[in-house]
This record gives sequence, C-alpha cells and structure tokens, in this order.
Amino acid sequence: MADENEELQADEELPAPAEDSFEQLENDSPAERSGHVAVTDGRCMYVWGGYKNAQVRGFYDFYLPRDEIWIYNMETGRWKKSKTEGDVPPSMSGSCAVCVDRVVYLFGGHHARGNTNKFYMLNSRSTDKVLQWVRVECQGVPPSSKDKLGVWVYKNKLIFFGGYGYFPEGKQRGTFEFDETSFWNSGLPRGWNDHVHVLDTETFTWSQPITS
Repeated sequence: MADENEELQADEELPAPAEDSFEQLENDSPAERSGHVAVTDGRCMYVWGGYKNAQVRGFYDFYLPRDEIWIYNMETGRWKKSKTEGDVPPSMSGSCAVCVDRVVYLFGGHHARGNTNKFYMLNSRSTDKVLQWVRVECQGVPPSSKDKLGVWVYKNKLIFFGGYGYFPEGKQRGTFEFDETSFWNSGLPRGWNDHVHVLDTETFTWSQPITS
C-alpha cells in the first residue's frame, strides 16, 4: 500500500477550486450544501466547506469555496460572509470542527486528492478585516487521514472518535474495518475505525488513550 503521506503531501499545491465556473451563489445566505461543518460559540454559528450539486452543467457535485466562512448571528438572525486568508484549507467535505472561545478548530476531511489528517484553526476574535487560517504543526502521533469523524470538548482537550479513511500506517489503538466497495472506487482502499485521539489545545500534542 502506498504511503498516505505521499498522497497528501502537496495539499498546498491543489489547484484553485472550480466553483467560480458554476452558477453564481447567493450573497445573503450560504448556498445549500452537504458535508460541511457548522459550529457555534453560543452567539454565532460558523459554516465552512462542503459541496453542492451543479445543476447548470449536469447533475454532479462540486466543492464550495474554501476561502470563505459564513457566520450566522443567532441574536439578529442574519448571515454574513467573511473571506479568509493565510493557510487556507483545501476545499473539503466531511471535515470535523469545533468552536472554543470563538476559535474554530478544523481537522481532517476529504478533498480532490483524498483524505487528510491536517489540523487548522481560525480565530474569529481577530480584529483583522480578513480572518486568518493557521495550519498547526502538532506534536505526537496524529490520527490517520480520514473524514466523517466526531469531536467533543473536555476542558482544554479535543477528543476525536472514529471516521472513514485510509488504513493507518503507524500504530493505532482500536479496530479498522475495510470498506470492500472502496477497493473499486479509488486507488487506496479505505474503511471505518473506532480510534480515539486526544489533542491538548495548550501544547498541541496528540495522544491516544487506552479505551475499553
């Protein structure tokens, strides 16, 4: 099996998303979508990523713009679209996100080259006119490249569970079950896992607890 890092090492060289060649998206609210992330800080909801169907050129899906995030103010009931810069993640679906103290943490997902296990953060408290993405180089052994996983917050830690992606190259606690249909649909077979990983947001260090 090919090294998953070979498949993902050129994230930054991904071509610009092709969404500009499709229909004009509405300006006052986000486009309908699937596979996006939507997180809240108690006052606002942040929506990023995902894909939608392009009906103007046949019925097939395309990723939505990666450099914008939609913010819904739950007090006023209004949407605002914010452009982002910095280490902007590739256009993806199935990523996992959470918002803590108005900082959006984003992990994993599936993009044009497959799954990834990279970790990003976006500080919505910034006074800059354009919000900045930061790709965080974490310590420790990260989760395998995957999407469709869950996350929750406990104190200063983010706890990630499960997901669908490539077979882990390194040691991982837990089980992995291959999806037989993936052998025919892609070059690298994928499957489901029940792995648990913990990320300390103070040291940005990964750990994997023993579960039973």
